[in-house]
Amino acid sequence: MSEYLESKLSYIHPSDVTTSNLKNSPEGIILLSDVSKPNQTPLDVRVDKVPKYAEGREDSVYQVQFGDMTISGQTDSSPKIIQPVAIKAVDSLSRAIREYNTTKYLNSREEGRRLTFQTLGFTR
Repeated sequence: MSEYLESKLSYIHPSDVTTSNLKNSPEGIILLSDVSKPNQTPLDVRVDKVPKYAEGREDSVYQVQFGDMTISGQTDSSPKIIQPVAIKAVDSLSRAIREYNTTKYLNSREEGRRLTFQTLGFTR
């Protein structure tokens, strides 16, 4: 990731995460959402790199990068949503799905206790 990443935002239901569905999703950032949003106008999203988030993580084997994701509102008067994120690049959609399923499994092992990060979505 350079200093920032800008794209359109789309959504996918967690139960629909498959290689085929991700491959057919619009390019950009694809967020996981339990709520169907088929008619929603695609929102703009920007991820700004925040170097201080990476302090102590400089030797990441996977070159994970950190930043703030800002999602624009539906209108100019709508509030923007800002969420700190980690972005981990993977070499294929199938690998991304495998990692997503692994984190879901690990986080379901103990009620109320998260053992790893929470996947918010994918980039394409």
